[in-house]
Amino acid sequence: SFYIRARVTGEFNPTVSNPWQSVFAIKRNGTVVGAAPQPGSVPCGVHMPAITYYADDANSTTENSFFDMWDSPATLSAVTYQLCIICSDNGTYYINRCVNASTTGGYERGTSSITVMEIGA
Repeated sequence: SFYIRARVTGEFNPTVSNPWQSVFAIKRNGTVVGAAPQPGSVPCGVHMPAITYYADDANSTTENSFFDMWDSPATLSAVTYQLCIICSDNGTYYINRCVNASTTGGYERGTSSITVMEIGA
């Protein structure tokens, strides 16, 4: 089994009109794992981004998420994990910064990470 912990910081592009309909997920070898069951066509993943400003502000206010999960692939082969975002709108999510990458005050920068620990039996 693998314990996976992810932390992500970034900001949605202004073309994403519904960032609250986005979810972060983990992919194992390119396939989403651990997501909630999908009723209809809603985006399903592991955790939603914390939307930090309620109005249009694709300029200087980052969103973030921190979550963990377990995965038990039925294989002894090497696996690759990736953090991904599933969004109902097409658009860009600027990782580790806000859309406006200004170096003046008020434009946050952060870091993102994914940690995978194998827990042996």
